[in-house]
Amino acid sequence: MGMALGAIGDYEGAIMAYQTALAHAVEQGSDAEKSQVLYSLGGLNAKMGAHRSALAYFYSSLEIDTKRGMIQNIAFNNALIAESLLALSDFEAAESHASEAIRLFNEVKSTEYADMYKLTLAKIYIARGGYDKANEVIQNVLRTANGRFPALTLNALVVAAQHAFITNKYEISIDYANQGIEKAKQAERLPIEVQFHEAKVNSLEAMSRYDAAFLALKTLMRVKEQLNDENKVEAIANVQAQTESVRKELELNLKVKEQALEQAALNEKLLLKNVFIGLIVILFSLLFVLYRRYTLRKANERLEWKVRIQTRELSEKNEQLIQSLKLIESESITDTLTGLKNRRYLQKFIKTDIALCNREFSDWHQGKGRKPIGSDLLVFILDIDDFKQVNDRFGHQIGDEVLIEFSKRLEHVFRQSDYIVRWGGEEFVAVARFVDRKSAMVLAQRLVKAINDTKFEMHDNTALPITCSVGYVCYPLIPTKVISCNLEKLIEMSDACLYLAKASGKNTWVGLESFHDEEAFVGDFNKTSLETLIQQKRVTIRREPGS
Repeated sequence: MGMALGAIGDYEGAIMAYQTALAHAVEQGSDAEKSQVLYSLGGLNAKMGAHRSALAYFYSSLEIDTKRGMIQNIAFNNALIAESLLALSDFEAAESHASEAIRLFNEVKSTEYADMYKLTLAKIYIARGGYDKANEVIQNVLRTANGRFPALTLNALVVAAQHAFITNKYEISIDYANQGIEKAKQAERLPIEVQFHEAKVNSLEAMSRYDAAFLALKTLMRVKEQLNDENKVEAIANVQAQTESVRKELELNLKVKEQALEQAALNEKLLLKNVFIGLIVILFSLLFVLYRRYTLRKANERLEWKVRIQTRELSEKNEQLIQSLKLIESESITDTLTGLKNRRYLQKFIKTDIALCNREFSDWHQGKGRKPIGSDLLVFILDIDDFKQVNDRFGHQIGDEVLIEFSKRLEHVFRQSDYIVRWGGEEFVAVARFVDRKSAMVLAQRLVKAINDTKFEMHDNTALPITCSVGYVCYPLIPTKVISCNLEKLIEMSDACLYLAKASGKNTWVGLESFHDEEAFVGDFNKTSLETLIQQKRVTIRREPGS
């Protein structure tokens, strides 16, 4: 819950969820859970810019993981401590922690993470004026990441563009920015694409190329508009803050009125003490005070009534804002035709599942826990066979009905906790979460049967025989070794299996169960490379019996 709430920007809700998890971990005496929650709280505080609070959580998590001997966890804690120290300009300490993180990632052979935090080291060098050292690190990372790790390549290009700008190499900065823009577009990474456009605008402006800078600025504004949906959470939070401010102002007015009433009561007591002035004066004063109390009480009642009305109105508006936020979030991650989630949703949440899967298998490999059972991820890619012929022969309305019915049948095969997304056109992606890889063949067979077993009934009583081809891959790629892999790479592997299924005559499935060595999936992955690996017996492949 904490991870999910943090991902959609509900930081207050995320913190409450993490605090509940932390209390449970302390009660159960689980150091592993306690370390994980402290690490997550540190990451959330760093994301909000509260780096000193983040450091306190990271150091606590680091202390626990050091006692438990969890090398990879120790590496992650050191890496994020370095990031927060850099943000606080404590460069010497930041460099020490970043270097330790890189050493530990290399020790457990997590080269992608080691290179990622070499970029942190480069940013520290830049901040300290060590531009030559920074450039050497950046170029090494670019050579290592190119073609292997798309996310690492993007981050390296960002740092490279910033380094070139700071050292007045504006043409080089623009070249890095242009490379980054193309790669960010391919990966659909709008936030990092914005950084590249900003670097390009700054460099053009520094070179006094104002016409080109203006065109680049227009492009930057257009990209930021596309990113607008992701910033609506902050806008809603600001409106809620303004609402809270109005409510507090009303409470303050009520308090002022109450103080006035207390002063009136004091005046009454003082007047009663002046009995020597005379009975008439006493009576007059008493009547005056009583009348004053009466009018103040009435005024207070009217004010309380107005406060209740305005509080109710504010609550209603707040609820409307919350519903609007939920609608915006839902629309941005939902396919409008089928009602399934879209690829943006999967890219947003799959990283957490991959990280959790890695952590469970890492604990097992290091002897810190039992062998994980039901902890694999199965990534399926499905393509409707000959779908273009359906559109050409019956029209796009019938094609849309086929897509909708296809989506419903997928939902009957997978669990509610699994991911089912429309990847694009007639292509769908499904992820069976935290299951045993032995069930992959059963799921693949059920998918093919669910589609071809019964004809698709259309609104005009047309009954169409529809089939599909399926490719899948099991994660971790090598069960006996934790080697992190991103969603894009898993999709490439599933897609290669899908091509083999299509080549086998369609209406069938092909699955990639495991690799026998980590070099087998380095670089680009496609149908040709998979066929080569099969011939070399470097992978385990499953096919539908008889296909």
